[in-house]
Amino acid sequence: MLLGAVNAHYPGCWRKTPDIIRTRIMLTDISNWEQAAKAHGELFSEIRPACTFVEVSRFIDPEWLVETEVDFVLDQK
Repeated sequence: MLLGAVNAHYPGCWRKTPDIIRTRIMLTDISNWEQAAKAHGELFSEIRPACTFVEVSRFIDPEWLVETEVDFVLDQK
């Protein structure tokens, strides 16, 4: 879902570029960090952006367990 949302706005960017510079993983239960880290590693193992994991009290939708932010630089050429 995350990559689908990014790809909808910037088609193909997340696979083509090493310019993803940082990700932030927000979890409602920090004890799930290992599962989130494994998924993160599967997606970003080749480019290895800086990454921060934090625990939050909740999201707008109580069914949401994790939210991910991705910062990247687009080449305007």
